[in-house]
Amino acid sequence: MWLKLSFVYGIPESELRKRLTSRDLTKLIAADNCGLIPDPWTETGMICATIANVNRGERTKPYDPEQFIPRRIRESEASDAKLMQGFEARKRLLHGDEL
Repeated sequence: MWLKLSFVYGIPESELRKRLTSRDLTKLIAADNCGLIPDPWTETGMICATIANVNRGERTKPYDPEQFIPRRIRESEASDAKLMQGFEARKRLLHGDEL
């Protein structure tokens, strides 16, 4: 999350960690979960795939935006999603299905 915020706001990660309070970070995570903070890797992948698809040959298979996102980023996001699913499952166990 810190790296993503660093890209979006153009502020070094170390500086963000100093500036943001826990409450600020919680609000940003909630905004990100609602899709309000753009993902720079996804946007970059879409741009690269568009350029590659416009310039590809007729027999070449279309490119997917994920092909232009570094593997370590994709794996990191996948592990973050699994972690959030675990948190949601724990909340449901503690509070019932009211959430």
